[in-house]
Order: sequence, then structure tokens, then C-alpha cells
Amino acid sequence: MQLSSSGLSSPGPDRRTLLRGMGGAVALGAGIPLLSACGGSGTASDPKTVTVGSNASDAVPKKAFADIYAAYKKKSGITVDVITKDHNTFQEQINSYLQGTPDDVFHWFAGYRMQFFAGKGLATPIDDVWKTIGDNFSVAMKVLSQSEDGNHYFVPLYTYPWALFYRKSVFKQYGYEVPTTWDQLVALCKRMMQKDGLVPIAFGDKDAWPAMGTFDQINFRANGYDFHVELMAGKASWLDAKVRKTFDLWTELLPYHQDGAVGRTWQDAAQTLASKKAGMYLLGTFVAQQITDKAALEDLDFFAFPEIDPAYGQDTVEAPTDGFMLSKAPKNKAGGSPAAEQIYLKSDPSVVAASRTADTSSYTPLRKKAYEMISGAKHLTQFMDRDSRPDFTSTVMQPALQKFIRDPKGIDRRWSPSTSAASASGSTCSCCAFVLSNFMRSLPHELTEAALVDGASVWRLYWQITLPLCKPAMAALATLPSIWIYNDFSWAIVLISTGENMPITSALNNLSGQYFTDPNLIAAGALLTAIPTLIVYFALQRQFVSGLTLGANKG
Repeated sequence: MQLSSSGLSSPGPDRRTLLRGMGGAVALGAGIPLLSACGGSGTASDPKTVTVGSNASDAVPKKAFADIYAAYKKKSGITVDVITKDHNTFQEQINSYLQGTPDDVFHWFAGYRMQFFAGKGLATPIDDVWKTIGDNFSVAMKVLSQSEDGNHYFVPLYTYPWALFYRKSVFKQYGYEVPTTWDQLVALCKRMMQKDGLVPIAFGDKDAWPAMGTFDQINFRANGYDFHVELMAGKASWLDAKVRKTFDLWTELLPYHQDGAVGRTWQDAAQTLASKKAGMYLLGTFVAQQITDKAALEDLDFFAFPEIDPAYGQDTVEAPTDGFMLSKAPKNKAGGSPAAEQIYLKSDPSVVAASRTADTSSYTPLRKKAYEMISGAKHLTQFMDRDSRPDFTSTVMQPALQKFIRDPKGIDRRWSPSTSAASASGSTCSCCAFVLSNFMRSLPHELTEAALVDGASVWRLYWQITLPLCKPAMAALATLPSIWIYNDFSWAIVLISTGENMPITSALNNLSGQYFTDPNLIAAGALLTAIPTLIVYFALQRQFVSGLTLGANKG
């Protein structure tokens, strides 16, 4: 998600930059064993080197990781050779990078994005490393580090939670209490708006990603962690009644969000909270970076998104997590995982260590609370664009959610399968009916009049005279709509949730990778896709050409 920092007189870093800069709270005890697992890799001439592919291109995280690698070298005698690329470039080229000759270790993300490459055989299981570091992490963090085959492929380094942020002084001034249920949240929003003149929930979705965080919170609170994960992975349908339930709940809460959200950046919305004009703000802990006044920062607090269904409670926390993975073929992989002291980087106060055994004595109260929330969570999610295909979230979900924010009642038109199917089939049928009707009107009236004079019934007139004359038209209409349907792209994406069921033209979109697009592969696929259309055209060329003038009035 590329985010904008426009709209502020002193714009802060965008979210991608924030994620790149979050080198704080890294447990060296987690990172060193993974490097040790590659100890002695390198080349034959340099067996004491581990290579690392890094996306930490900004100065702060780059230095932070350099400190970790220096400490590792001091302890193990093994040099870490870091190859750093721009964060965006690294992510776009990750697929080809891993299929080529990747470094021994590379920086990446937990959850679905890790599982994607593990499932493709582009990463090496590191269960031996987890035997050493496993006790340092919660069960939920272990799940984030596992693929569907049950093996561990990821070592978490740092993370941060999403929650509802508020100013303690504002809650004290108006006598508010932290809501723990959905009804309490709605009642609090109503009171803030109608009685106290506050914006209940600050909201800025100009960059199109904050709304995805709101959807996540409501969805896993209302439908549970399991359904949320299945939905994000494409195993559950977006037309499921549970998804509609999520939007219905959001529709109830949306009037209490800040107006004009689609035209406002998240940074501007954060200033509404900082100036005490808003009561709450649903975002990650990086919102703290937008509050520069020390007293105001100390006044900042947060609480977990309230319970919606008691069956699921508040046991799920959205906590995007970054860390390390081992490539598919590290050179001369060797065992070993020496005990290592923990080093905590203090570059960013908005992130926390992924390890539950981290030393939090230097943490601020806000940071400690974030650490405790994540450590105590039963389930951890990553964020919609990390838990599902990024190309799906950017091209489908982000525009859809912004349309929902502008017009929540329009969800019936956009999310109803019957409406979508009727629109898809009706658009083609109506066009064919219009063309065929005009063609019939162009038939000589003398033929029908002569048949009627000879005593032919209306049915016999239609069956023996009109219909045979319409054969060229029907042949052309059989050709044209077939090509239209074959070439259709958007409806298949809207109505079909699994790629194996998509028609070939829509499935062609799957050749555009999540992190890398090979234009040569797409060109080859497009050529193969066009072959059936060309065959149909040459076989039915006469009908196709005649179809171009079907229904035209003759002078």
C-alpha cells in the first residue's frame, strides 16, 4: 500500500516508511539463531559468511540491523554480508529474487505472505531454530510463523497492534468509560456526537488502506478468527452472509465516523485526535508519531476493539509482524543456535518486540500496554493486505470499501450475487433482443402479408417464414455474444472467488504476481488466450461481418 503524506504542513512518514523504520524492539535472541542456522554458508572461499537480503533501506532501520549483525559477528565470528534494496523494489521483485539465486536469509512478513512462498517451495523450514527460540514466543506468534504444512518458516522480530486510541484527559473531562461491548461503543459514539459535540471516531481513508483495518476488526469480532482467515485467504466467499453481517454492523457505526473520510489522510485524522476534537481513532500504534507534544503523547492511551459476539470475545489482535526467513537453498546450511543476549533498538517508540520474553523496562506505558496486548492475544492477524493477495486488496477491496464509505446503502447493489448475475446476463440478452428485433423489422412485409393471405397462422408464419430468414442473424448473434462472454473480465472476478473456476481471460490476471509481474509470461498467456477467438472468427467470418450491420435500417 503506497500511502500519501499530503495534507499536513509538516507531513510525517507514510505507513510504508513507518513499517520500514520500525526497527525498534528487535530480540537478538530470535534473530541470531536463524543466522546461526546458516552459519558457515557463504562461498567455498569464504565459509564464515552469511548473506542477507534486506528491505531496510532507510537510514534508521539500516543502522539498527547493522548493530544486530555486528553483535552476531562478535559472538559467532561469522560475518553477515547484507545486500540492501529499496523497500518497494524489494517487494516488487521478491518472486523472481527467490526463484533465482537468493541470499541465505531475507527480510519478510509473517502470516499469509510468508505462507505463500513457503507453499511455493521458495523457503526452507527452520524447525530446528524454533526448538531453540520457541519458548520466547506466544502460541499466536508461533502460528503466524507456520505454513500450512505445519513447519516453521519465519522468525518474528517486531510488531505493533491496531486498537482504538483516545486522550485520557478527554475521557476524564466528559466522564467516559472504556467500552467493552459493541452496544457500549455505539452508545458512547452517540453521546460524544449528540451531547458533547465531539467527532466520535476520527477517520481518514484518502490512502484507501485505513478502512481495511476497520473491516478486519469488525469481521473477526463478529465472525471469529477462523472465518476471517479463510476469507482473507480466498477459502470463504465474499458473498457469504457473514460478510454482509460485517457491513451491516459497520453501517451502524459509520455515521459516527468523521465526515469526508475519503478526502482526508490518516495523518490529518490523527491531528483531530491530537487537538481533542475527536474522541477515538482506530489505527495502529504508529499514530503516536503524529503527536509531537510530549504531554499530549503521555495523555494518549488505547483499548482493544470491543466485543461483538461473546463466542469470540476480544481474543484476536491485529498485529502486523516483520522478521526473517531462510531461502530455499542456503549455501552449506549448518546447524547451531548459540544463546544470544537481546539487543533492543530504540529508533521507534511505536513498535514492540515479538518475543514475549523481551525486556520491557525501557518501554513507555503505551508501549508496554501494546506489548502486553500482543503477548496475551489468542490469535493474531496481520492486516487485510498482508493476510490476502495484495493485488486483490488494491484492485478490488480498496475501491469497494471507499464506495461503501461514500454510500453504505449501495452495499445491496454491489454485494448481492443475484443482482450481479442478473446484471451480467441481462446486459447481453437485452442487446441481442434489440438487434434481433431490428433485424426482423427489416424483413420485407410482402412475405408476411402473402403468408397471411394464404391462410397461415401467426405461429406458422413465425416458424416457417420469419425464423428461417433470421438464421444469418442468429448465427451472427451466436458468434458475437460468445466472443463477448469469452473476453469478459470484470464479471468473472466479481462473481467467482477461486482462481481455478475462472474463465481463461480472467484467469490470465493470475499471471500478474503478487510481488512481481513478468511481461513476457503475460504476453505469452494473452497470445494463447486469443487463439480460440481467432478460430471462431475465421470459422464464422461471414456471420461475424454480417453481424456488424445487424438491425441497421435499410434505405
